[in-house]
Amino acid sequence: MIKITEEILKSVEAFKDNLESYNEGKIENFKSFSSIMGIYKERLMDTYMIRPRIPGGCVTLEQLKAISEIAKKYGGNQIRFTTRQDIQFHSIKIDNLSIVLEELIKVGLTTKAAGGDGIRNVACSPLAGVAMDEVFDVTPYMKAVANYMMEDPKNLKLPRKYKIAFSNSVEDTVNATITDIGFIAKIVDGKRGFEVYGGGGLGGSPRVGIKIEDFIDHKDALYYVQAMKQIFEREGDRTNRHKARLRFVLQRLGEENFKEMFKNELSKVRVEKDLTLIGC
Repeated sequence: MIKITEEILKSVEAFKDNLESYNEGKIENFKSFSSIMGIYKERLMDTYMIRPRIPGGCVTLEQLKAISEIAKKYGGNQIRFTTRQDIQFHSIKIDNLSIVLEELIKVGLTTKAAGGDGIRNVACSPLAGVAMDEVFDVTPYMKAVANYMMEDPKNLKLPRKYKIAFSNSVEDTVNATITDIGFIAKIVDGKRGFEVYGGGGLGGSPRVGIKIEDFIDHKDALYYVQAMKQIFEREGDRTNRHKARLRFVLQRLGEENFKEMFKNELSKVRVEKDLTLIGC
């Protein structure tokens, strides 16, 4: 699902080097290098949580077998499924952290950006591709966006997390309307496309996103993802983490100004980049 690039392989090696320095007392803050790799110390225990990225909740049988073996060997024989369709290992000893990352890479899984201030797991409807009532299968769009957003190192240094979702029907089974940018499958005049929402989210001051577009061509989804990300990157609050989500940018600007800013950003992205999704 996620392409294991040279940069992803380097991130594993960098984590191993930082972990060694941490164990030697050369780095004091474990979270400073672990969170972006989806690794967090568990409270009140000398163990750690590791979160592999599972884009859209899609995983192969080989990967599931590897996940099971890792859980049995290193994680107290338990895994947890997250609300954004990832998987979490718990109770991992510090000496086994690097080993788990290496075992995951062998089956095409990575933890990079599964935590920290970056592009979080791209979600899609859990029955995408098989639901009887779906408008069309949104899985290919989720895959394309997930891999594209992993390419730019700047996407790992945002004000806070950035969440994207694709729904395969008007039932919105992935809650696309309450995420940073969400797409709901739609067909108009026989053409595939999406209804687009932005600026939604849960947590502090939760809100439903506003409708950005009633209908866009399905091949243009990545332009919208990139434009919204650039607004968040520039306008997000980097001084107050409690106000650092995209929905607070919308709250500060108001709906009309937010839409106007997005429209201008989208025009700029269209000029600067060719992000048309081919093969979707």
